[in-house]
Amino acid sequence: MTERYIPNGDKEWPEGNETVAHQDLVMPLRIALEYLYELRPRIDTGDVPYDGYNIGKRERAQSFSPSERLTTEQLDESEDNDSDRDPATEIISLAVQLGMEQGRRLEAQARAEQSE
Repeated sequence: MTERYIPNGDKEWPEGNETVAHQDLVMPLRIALEYLYELRPRIDTGDVPYDGYNIGKRERAQSFSPSERLTTEQLDESEDNDSDRDPATEIISLAVQLGMEQGRRLEAQARAEQSE
């Protein structure tokens, strides 16, 4: 992203708990990182090491697990098929998906506590 991004501030969530597109969550984070850091991939890094939690069951129905998505093969395929999906964007996408699963778990805990 070579052009200078001028933020408009925080966006309000849609009415009635409507969801937003995944890219609408990921790209502002990507732009913020690019503002702070010079993001350029290493040459011939191989698979990106990942030793964290898996994404949620709902996300796995539509997406590879983090360790699968961070293989050289999958990263190359993402870049070839979608110009916005480079390795840094994949990592941000994983962070969003992990946050979604954590949110589901927090909500389930709250419901369980209310029913006690």
